[in-house]
Amino acid sequence: MMSLFSRIFAPKRQRSVVPIAPPNVVVSEFGEILARGPVPGSVTDVRSLPYPKEEIKRSIIQILATSADPQLHEHLKFAYVSLADWQVGVGPMNQGLDITEIDRSKPVQELLDNIGARGEEMSKWQLIVKTGQEALIADLQKLGYW
Repeated sequence: MMSLFSRIFAPKRQRSVVPIAPPNVVVSEFGEILARGPVPGSVTDVRSLPYPKEEIKRSIIQILATSADPQLHEHLKFAYVSLADWQVGVGPMNQGLDITEIDRSKPVQELLDNIGARGEEMSKWQLIVKTGQEALIADLQKLGYW
């Protein structure tokens, strides 16, 4: 009986709430990741983002809504659409062809085989990234920023 009363009348524990970072902090940290992010033609795992993708999107939209700087708007739109390069399930290694990591000391045929294998690997991600980019552009169009 005591445990029933304890559960009903005991002080409620407060849930620990993680404060949401200010939009400028979220966008700034994403900008740092974007600067060294996946090279064109490759995709990386969403877990490497500094914040959840939805929070980054919200933060970019908030800054777009409050800024009158056209140059900043262009950078923010690029960043927003670039979120498509981060996808769920990619894993710890970037997927796709990263020519900066090609070992040019290897025989040409081995290089071509490696490039071909990576190209096949990337083909499945290309559709996902393209679809993601189109959805992100549609978001911006709906809000009047594209």
